[in-house]
Amino acid sequence: MTAITFPTDIVTSSARVQRALSALVSLSGHKMDLEAYFTEAARHLCDLYSASFALIAVKPEGSEDDALDVILVRDGAVERIAHCASSGPNCACNVVLHEGQRYIESGFNLATPLCPARLGAPAKSYFGHAITDAFGTVIGVVAAYSHANLDIDTWTEPVLALYANRVGIEIATKREAEARARLLAEQQALSARLAEEAAARATAEETLREAIRTIPDALVIYDAEDRLLICNEAYRRIYHASAPAIVEGATFRSIIEYGLERGQYPQAGSSDAERHVWLEDRLAQHHLPMSQLEQQTNDGRWLSIHERRSQSGFTVGVRYDITTLKLQNEALEGQAEELKRYASVASHDLQEPLRKIELFADILKEAVETGNKADMDRALSVMVKSAKRGRTLVKALLESARMRSREMHREHFRMDEMVKELAAYLMTGDSREVAFSFDMAPLEVRADPALMTQVLQNLFTNAIRYTKPGEAPKVAIALKPDPQHIGSWRLSVRDEGIGFDMTRKADIFAPFKRLVSRSQIEGTGVGLSTVKMIVDKHRWAIDAESAPDAGATFYIVIPGEDAAFADSDGLDHSAGEGISSVA
Repeated sequence: MTAITFPTDIVTSSARVQRALSALVSLSGHKMDLEAYFTEAARHLCDLYSASFALIAVKPEGSEDDALDVILVRDGAVERIAHCASSGPNCACNVVLHEGQRYIESGFNLATPLCPARLGAPAKSYFGHAITDAFGTVIGVVAAYSHANLDIDTWTEPVLALYANRVGIEIATKREAEARARLLAEQQALSARLAEEAAARATAEETLREAIRTIPDALVIYDAEDRLLICNEAYRRIYHASAPAIVEGATFRSIIEYGLERGQYPQAGSSDAERHVWLEDRLAQHHLPMSQLEQQTNDGRWLSIHERRSQSGFTVGVRYDITTLKLQNEALEGQAEELKRYASVASHDLQEPLRKIELFADILKEAVETGNKADMDRALSVMVKSAKRGRTLVKALLESARMRSREMHREHFRMDEMVKELAAYLMTGDSREVAFSFDMAPLEVRADPALMTQVLQNLFTNAIRYTKPGEAPKVAIALKPDPQHIGSWRLSVRDEGIGFDMTRKADIFAPFKRLVSRSQIEGTGVGLSTVKMIVDKHRWAIDAESAPDAGATFYIVIPGEDAAFADSDGLDHSAGEGISSVA
């Protein structure tokens, strides 16, 4: 049988399918199962046109030359029958047709050739197609051998349509898979990015919250709608009366109104009208781009409030506790006023002996000129006394000034022991017989020993000095728990002297104020004022009770934080058991 060659137009008749297959090969990276595709096409031809058999030629996977494997497809079976070289589409097709002819001549049995008479009618139609990739390399050939007389176009289009369909499905499937993979990758990348951003935001928020929590001053942030966004514990502690209302989302106005109802702001006044005016003023200040004010809370603290509006409309507020500074300023103002009064009184009292010296100097001069010895003696006596009086005043002023300017150095010591030591010292130094009596618990205090020695000495001296004429001084000293202040202690010094009218109690602690004339009792008038100054410096309290001719009692209240009951062994028992047992 003469070999049949494919017409050129058959090889190139379907450029569209060729391009589709080339695109498929390119998309799949030469990894598609070409043998499976061509085998399916061969089976399709056999079924569609009752072909005796079909042959396909496929470029082996991984092959880099133009060699083809020839595969026989018949009755659903697949058999690889030859391996041959190829140098182009026509050559490849001729190889397949040649193998087909050889197969027919062998009686459809390559292993055992049979007589053609047993084959029945030979194939009348031989058709085939060579498929090339984008580079023109043959990747496969499919051919059929049919008993029917078929023209080329009769079976070419279904085969090419099958290829096109398979290619389209493969491309669509691949593109869909790639699209799904890209979408999945994009979703995963987006999810990862969102997770990273969420984690970064969470970290940033936690860092911000931690930073706000560690700030010692009270800090608060309100959003653009004036709702509480965040605050630290210091803010809640400062406004403890309003704490239940200080929650995220609460408006600034609602928090202020809650505090007003519970007396959080003493400056707001007591009447509804006063509180309303204060509220509107506070809200107006809060809504300013920047504001600063001082505010007092119901526990006596003073705050310096600084608020500022951000570009995004948020309001950031900081509260500084300036209570100590406020108290220091008030104390300095009080001290300045006291020093002013002190200087005025001191100036008046110092001028009094100087005036006497000046006056009696003139009298002395005249007495010398006239030879009046009595006037000379009297003038000299008054001048000496006035000089001594002036020296005593100057000494008292210097001592008082020293006490006022002295820096405190607190130490722990036994108050009861200090009292007894000073009493013993005064008893030996006074010409009169002084009777001291004691009713004291063992008490350890935290105070400045030097300043406290001055306090006790002034109180004891004052009690002795104001004894009734003709009587021996009697001083009773007690150191017991204060009945009016739980946990505090009271040191009292009682005398049986001339006493004073309680309507003049405010004068006894004022400098240079005397309730009796110097002609009756000597004194500078600064002793008790120095006592009060030192007691105030310790942040303790002092008071007095008296009645005319009924003696006087001065007592100092020592707060619990500066006092602790001590056993006779000298050990500190500040846990409270000792205080309870004495009481």
